[in-house]
Amino acid sequence: MRCLILKMSLLAAIVLTSMEGIRMALPLRPELFYEPLDLNVSWVQNLPYRISTIIMGSSTVYFGLDPVLLKSLGDDERLHAVNLSNTAQTPLRSLAKWKSLAPGIKQNIRTVIYGLDPWIMSEWYYRYDLAAMHQWSFAQRLYFLRQKTQNSGSKEFLFSYQHERRFVEGFFAGLSPFLPQPPTAVTPTPTLLGAGRDDSTQYSPDHISTEELYAQEELFPVSELYLNALAEIKQSAEQQGAVFILLLPPKTDSWIRQYREECRDFDQKLVASLRRRLGPTIVIGSFDLFSRFPTPDHFKDELHLNAKGQVLFTKWLADELLAGRKLETDITGLLSYRPHGNKQAI
Repeated sequence: MRCLILKMSLLAAIVLTSMEGIRMALPLRPELFYEPLDLNVSWVQNLPYRISTIIMGSSTVYFGLDPVLLKSLGDDERLHAVNLSNTAQTPLRSLAKWKSLAPGIKQNIRTVIYGLDPWIMSEWYYRYDLAAMHQWSFAQRLYFLRQKTQNSGSKEFLFSYQHERRFVEGFFAGLSPFLPQPPTAVTPTPTLLGAGRDDSTQYSPDHISTEELYAQEELFPVSELYLNALAEIKQSAEQQGAVFILLLPPKTDSWIRQYREECRDFDQKLVASLRRRLGPTIVIGSFDLFSRFPTPDHFKDELHLNAKGQVLFTKWLADELLAGRKLETDITGLLSYRPHGNKQAI
């Protein structure tokens, strides 16, 4: 009996090791994991005017910037924008959206703005990105499984090897270019041109701990996968003749204080990685852009703006876009970017 158990354990170890090897060897196909409707931005080409500015990022810019309001602030084409952000949107998912834009749209883009939130650049954030999750090491997955608060669906996906299944399905679909393909549905134009809005007036005082945002820094370092995706967006935009800008969305004083006190090492590593992969880059905005206002006035929680804050932030961005091109410089500590002068002050 003991011999049988040993043999079964050895067989299980061999199978698991083989599957892990296959998992890591397969090239990443993000488009197989994201919702087709989310990546379908065909509505952009149906707008009755030419788009000059693309906004991308996660929920802080999804709820923070309104392209409809931006366009109403002047006739200048630089204010003609769409917001291709979304909640929990990573650089990898943003890259997939950028690639899905029609070439005719891209060639007219003059500015690509990417909202940078530090915690999203950590490998810990893979828990919200099924396309990236398969890159986790065995130790990272075990850590994730031990967390009680995480999404159970993501945990089931973690060891389900759906990446391999979806890759094979996509591979065989790619072998059939001569078969009739269903036409891509043109999605209706979103009311706010891709942005979201939170009209709630009640501020949520819930505090998000550093451990929730970054987990163990040694186990979940700055993501090379996301750095590469961000660099590819920047390179592609510049090849199209556009200017790439990193935008630091405003945060509450409590979050800024926590980041300053508890995330100094992560900030240094992130900045060093951004400088290495992006090179000199234009950076605008500041985490404490709204520091002169009482927190509940413009935020719905520690990280996100409410509708009132969205109006203020959008008007600020309009002034920035109309102020002319900024200089590309080496990226410095993210808290070193402070409101200054008339153009940065709120």
